[in-house]
Amino acid sequence: MKTFIWTIIICFNVFSVILSYVLTNDMDKEKRIAVVCVSEIINFILANLLYAITGWGIAAEVHAASKWMMLLTVLPINVIATSSLILKLFSRVGNNEIDEETFKHKLLFRAVALFIIFIIEIIYIKNIQIGISNMK
Repeated sequence: MKTFIWTIIICFNVFSVILSYVLTNDMDKEKRIAVVCVSEIINFILANLLYAITGWGIAAEVHAASKWMMLLTVLPINVIATSSLILKLFSRVGNNEIDEETFKHKLLFRAVALFIIFIIEIIYIKNIQIGISNMK
């Protein structure tokens, strides 16, 4: 069962990278790859920060035990829910498909959505870690 769960998580991560790549289809290939890589790195850093926040007040061994499972679960959710859409938004503004004012409003909306998702993820991960602590 553990192998099945890890396989699903890895497929979910691969899907999120492919989605980001596809949504930036109007950029040239090198720029697309660079933008997707930078986006993934930023999301990985944000996911690590999010995970560090959830560790406050949790036993270190419980916090460390669930780290990679939680990071690799949270990362594609953030990429699919917001980052891929933000990349598409940047792509559209670069091609003059939307004006700067519309861009700012949509970017603000996506930033607020990402913030709300982060709060939900913090609560979710914290509850999982508390549940693991209580099982001991």
